[in-house]
Amino acid sequence: MKKLLSFIGFSILSLIVFIAMPAFSGQAFAKSSKAANASYDYIKGQLIVSVEADSQKSSMQSTNKATLQSAQLKQSGFQIADSLLDSIQSGSAQTMNVDFQREMIDQMGLVYLVKYDGAKYKTIDQAKKELEKSLKAQGLKVRYIQGNYTMHTLEAAPEKTSPMSVHPNQQWNYNMIKAPEAWEVTPGSSSTKIAVLDTGIDSNHPNLKNLVNTSLGKSFVGGTTSDGNGHGTHVSGTIASYGNVSGVMQEATLIPVKVLSDSGSGSMYGIQQGIAYAASVDADVINMSLGGGGYDQGMEEAIQAANNQGTIVVAASGNDGIGSVSYPAAYDGAIAVGSVTSSKTRSSFSNYGSALDVMAPGSDIYSTVPNGGYATMSGTSMATPHVSGVMGLIRSANPNVSVSQARNILNNTAQPAGPALQYGHGIVDAQAAVQAASPLSR
Repeated sequence: MKKLLSFIGFSILSLIVFIAMPAFSGQAFAKSSKAANASYDYIKGQLIVSVEADSQKSSMQSTNKATLQSAQLKQSGFQIADSLLDSIQSGSAQTMNVDFQREMIDQMGLVYLVKYDGAKYKTIDQAKKELEKSLKAQGLKVRYIQGNYTMHTLEAAPEKTSPMSVHPNQQWNYNMIKAPEAWEVTPGSSSTKIAVLDTGIDSNHPNLKNLVNTSLGKSFVGGTTSDGNGHGTHVSGTIASYGNVSGVMQEATLIPVKVLSDSGSGSMYGIQQGIAYAASVDADVINMSLGGGGYDQGMEEAIQAANNQGTIVVAASGNDGIGSVSYPAAYDGAIAVGSVTSSKTRSSFSNYGSALDVMAPGSDIYSTVPNGGYATMSGTSMATPHVSGVMGLIRSANPNVSVSQARNILNNTAQPAGPALQYGHGIVDAQAAVQAASPLSR
């Protein structure tokens, strides 16, 4: 149902997994008041390029790739390292829907990761300028060329709050969002697919193993979709788990899309790949408890393409404690989630601003970690999966609800908590959300 986007260029952003460190931040481009200007590290010797596809070509998949790999380009010190569209399809058990391919290409152009000779080009600006010149000389229409920024996990240090904020049986956070009441309407559904773009998932965890579909999963950082970090498994357990701990959903299909390495870092290009892939396998919801870098055209277009295919994108607002939402939550196509404590007040680390959508529990959240364990973590990374779980419940109650309808339901049913700049529409209400979605299915 989702359509795939194709990028040209390689801008590697180290993915910040909104748990402890600062989140995506950059020029306010999408939603108003999202992400302040800042400088970020990028992967040296790499660029992300997007070019217009040749509409006259019958094949949409690798249009112009041969041209990009021309001798002229190599002589100029450039090498095509990867094609976004091809990388999404390689090794996948499912054939990408042709309509989705076209949606991706229409929305994103043809996207590539390009390596350049660091000895030949002393600065990234020099490399960008020469690459654009070389591509235009070949008759290609360049949409953008940008650096591949680094991104990494964000875990917040535990706050000194009341003892109730560290409650092993999870009652405080699930009671706050009225999850038990929502389960009386629907506990979720195995037909509802949630793609977790993170450090992977421990698919053998006793509270997750019946929910994780590794055959649908994919790693864009090498290796398998297993989790050697712990962040992705913790996030997943909040979205959906069963047994002696529970997720917001008690039934679901979790898809591990590994875009962050076991060290908790990744790239902007890798996240774009993850978004496009999740949409290509018809994920109902994408959870991105990560951040890093600033505004990126390719990332924005990937999220929009996923939305166009029916995939809801939920992202963490960031852990800098500042008045602007970080990227990728900052994009219009993403639902920006902030964190509250057990007392329903904004967590001190949680970013805020006019672009904030909703809040959810994020301070001292108890959930699953690898090797059958459990741990308490804090961050907007922990708040985001609460909302992804509620979006999953909405889709379980009504599989036909659109992205815009689901978003409106989420915002309109949120519990008032304080000023909009600090709390958005309020704290997510699972019960009210599924009740609002259910009549739409009749």
